[in-house]
Formats: sequence, C-alpha cells, structure tokens
Amino acid sequence: MDFQKIETLLERYWACETSLEEERFLKDFFAGNNIPQSLSEYAPFFTWKQENAALQAGEGFSRQIEQKLQNPERKKQPVIVKYFYPTLKIAASVLIVVTVGLGIHTHNRNQAVLLQAYSETFTDPEQAMEEVNYALNKISTSLLKAQSVLEGITDNNPADLENEIITIKD
Repeated sequence: MDFQKIETLLERYWACETSLEEERFLKDFFAGNNIPQSLSEYAPFFTWKQENAALQAGEGFSRQIEQKLQNPERKKQPVIVKYFYPTLKIAASVLIVVTVGLGIHTHNRNQAVLLQAYSETFTDPEQAMEEVNYALNKISTSLLKAQSVLEGITDNNPADLENEIITIKD
C-alpha cells in the first residue's frame, strides 16, 4: 500500500479539505491490521466509533432517569436560596443605610473642619484691625530696608552686595 498517499490524505484531513470518500478510505485503512508504526498514533481518531458502537445503556436506564426526575422527595428538598433571598434583601438594605449614614457623617465632619478653617478668628473688629496694621508695618519696614540697600549699591560687585545683605540681617 502507498503510505505516502495516506500521509497526504491525513494532511488534507487535518486541513479539512478531504471529501467523504477520502475520509471513508482513511477509516477503512485504520480499521485494518497493516498500519505502519509511524501512522499508528492516528488510528484512535478513526476507529473510536467502531470500538464504542457496542456500548449501550442498560435496560430500564430511561425509566430510572424519569423516576429520579419525577421523584416527589426531590421536589420537597429545601432550596437554600429560596430561604436565603429575603435575608439577602435585608442585608443589602442595611448596607445601603450604613453607607449613606457614613457618607453624611464624613461630609458633616469635613464641613465643620472647613468652617473652622475659614471662619473669622476675631470677634472684636478693632483687635482685628490692630493685627492687620502690625503685619503691614512689618512688611513695610522690611521693604524699606531692602530698598535702601539697593539704592546704596552703585556698582554690581557681588561681594559688596553680599556684605550689605549680611548687615541687613543683623
């Protein structure tokens, strides 16, 4: 027998390019006894149907299946989900209420912190005005010192500038 033809047919079979006649030829070939060792690994693909053709369900198999499906005890078995479903609804509702409550609590706490941060710190307007005047006077004094130092420097010698800055700090 031409084993090269069988190998070519197998390649076409795996590529889904064989006709029904060619597939029958392969089944007949692998059902025979003179299969070379190199092709014996493919034999189960073509002989499984003949090997398992004798397997059949025993007598009464269909009847037993029908009885088990229609068994009254099977219908009376409790379904856990059926009893668990209302509890699951309650748990989900509680979880939603707790989540909303925590959200409101966190929002209120953050609002209190923001209100404290942006609220007025002085109840007496005169005291607030004194604090503002004090802060503005300090800034004005510092700016005037810096201006006088810059007016006193005539050339751009970095060493002179550094000495002047040190004297301002003192």
